[in-house]
Amino acid sequence: MNKKINIFGGGIAGLSLAKKIVDIDGLETKLFTIKNNKKDHFIAFWKVDTLRDAFSIKVKSWKKWKIVTDQNEKLFTAFKHDYCVLKKNKWIDLCYKKISKNKNINIKNEEIDNINSQFLKNQNSKRKSLIFDSRPVQYPKNILLQHFFGKIVKTEKDTFDDEVVTLMDFRCDQKNGIHFIYLLPLSKKMALVESTLLSQDIEDEKFYSLSIEKYLARFYNLKKFFVVDTEKGIIPMHQLNCKNYQAIGIGIRGGAARPSTGYAFHFIQSQANKIANQIKFNKKINNNVHGRFNLFMDRVFLRVLKVNKSLAPEIFYKFSLPLNGDEMAQFMIGEASIKLWLKIVYSLPKIIFIKSLIFVIANGR
Repeated sequence: MNKKINIFGGGIAGLSLAKKIVDIDGLETKLFTIKNNKKDHFIAFWKVDTLRDAFSIKVKSWKKWKIVTDQNEKLFTAFKHDYCVLKKNKWIDLCYKKISKNKNINIKNEEIDNINSQFLKNQNSKRKSLIFDSRPVQYPKNILLQHFFGKIVKTEKDTFDDEVVTLMDFRCDQKNGIHFIYLLPLSKKMALVESTLLSQDIEDEKFYSLSIEKYLARFYNLKKFFVVDTEKGIIPMHQLNCKNYQAIGIGIRGGAARPSTGYAFHFIQSQANKIANQIKFNKKINNNVHGRFNLFMDRVFLRVLKVNKSLAPEIFYKFSLPLNGDEMAQFMIGEASIKLWLKIVYSLPKIIFIKSLIFVIANGR
């Protein structure tokens, strides 16, 4: 067993791994924090047994959610896998509470923005340690990105249906890319409303803000509201896994975000569990958390979106049509059965998917 563990990054991925390994006997762990963005934000996940800690500090959970297009609407109902959200800082506090009780972990509160190769090499040679790196990564050029800006809005009167999450509502301007509104009803008078784009180009903040205002005015007759807070982000819709002989990537740097959806929190926890077991039983470290078949199908799906942007709302709707809430959750967390995959494939437009399938096989991307 590698007795010395170094973890770089004090965000979700770094702290989640630290939380998982503190109970392993005989380890000496150092957590090097970086200059961290203290701004809080929501994190979404699906309720499963392995995320009991997350569920215990959830802000809210829902058994119903929907996907909406100009012509259609699909409502999902789940009985096992609720859709949940928590706040980032509360998860970080939970992790710190767990790791601070263990004397074998040393938290180095240093602002490490730039860790060069020589630094990592020295750490590796001197300490003979495993090094895990969860620092932010620069995304490759010309890849599809999921970028969003959201407002937490508060109203004077009951406005939102607080029992149904709007996962995707495509009734908004589609000129700048695949565009949808995500609405998280925190109560009847408060909601997180996000303008989300799938494209290669990040828009000016005014674009997202105006899209939110137009949406609320059109579908909620809401022209006056108080903005409690805002949040924004960029997620790669791309298979990303930074590996080298000096450090093992974890979190988004380590490929935890699923390319076809951008969902990461569930997979970050799966990755942390997997690595913790590998350390405990002295196995070779493998940070992969997505199956080869899922990654292959994700590449096909993303190719479809890239060359058929105008059909995206219809594609997302048809993909969801044969699924119930629990089945959709199983797909989103990478646990779809063969039977479930067959249901999905059968529901999708055949010709454009076959063309993309052939392209991916021929080009390997």
